[in-house]
Amino acid sequence: MSSSGEPELLCNNRGVEFSEAYADVELRELDLYKPDESVGGKLVPRKKDGVLAVQVYIIN
Repeated sequence: MSSSGEPELLCNNRGVEFSEAYADVELRELDLYKPDESVGGKLVPRKKDGVLAVQVYIIN
């Protein structure tokens, strides 16, 4: 977590922790075609701004 309480990834070449979770909901209750309506705010806090994902490859 960042100092402001937001989830964050630290790119330190050490991998990631394994996480396992359980939920008391059936998959048929989730509308994965409209995740903002059925899943939004349940898995992570709702954001005002978009999310940026970057993947970099260096090939020599």
